[in-house]
Amino acid sequence: MLRVYTCIAGEHDLRLVVVAGIICLLASLTAFAIFGQARASTRRRGAWLALTAFVSGTGIWSTHFVAMLAYQPHLPIGYDVGLTLLSVAAAILITGTGWMVALRSERGAPWIGGAVAGLGIGTMHYIGMSAVKLAGWIAWDQRFVLVSMLLGILFGAAAMAEHVRRPSLFPWRAALLFTLAICGMHFTGMAAASVFPDPTMEVPAEAIDSGTLTVAVVAMA
Repeated sequence: MLRVYTCIAGEHDLRLVVVAGIICLLASLTAFAIFGQARASTRRRGAWLALTAFVSGTGIWSTHFVAMLAYQPHLPIGYDVGLTLLSVAAAILITGTGWMVALRSERGAPWIGGAVAGLGIGTMHYIGMSAVKLAGWIAWDQRFVLVSMLLGILFGAAAMAEHVRRPSLFPWRAALLFTLAICGMHFTGMAAASVFPDPTMEVPAEAIDSGTLTVAVVAMA
């Protein structure tokens, strides 16, 4: 816990961390509100479900990359275009699968669907981290990687189960749990990473810079 706190307080711009949290909460609220429509509708269920997947996936992606803009490794940093696009696609598709599973009538389906959505959060994060290009290299503490994935899966499952158990037009409980899944996973994952500068490495010329990424994140949010 102390290591995660030190990572947030010492290695991030706290103003942008707050922005990332707000985006995350609003996206979670919107996603669960739309999912409520998917559960209530039969004729347009597929359309509501697709919209839920898009909103949750892009919300997770936007939260991650705003938090990455807050990250301050004190090194030049860029982002691989292909992997950045793959990360948002993974977030939409995997969380979409989770929402779809949660719609099933079987007992335990919300827990399984939420766990799949949590897995999508983690998959998006680590694909997004593989997109990072900087003048150095990243070493990972596998214990914190595992804990980060578990946080996403457990809080994701709890969020989905809470929403199905107590549906609401303003699903703040489920949204708060899903926000904890996303933010807990992200910042624990960041605490797992140690950056080591390497003067022989440089950011590729074709990498996305922070300014371009900011425009993309604002548009997506």
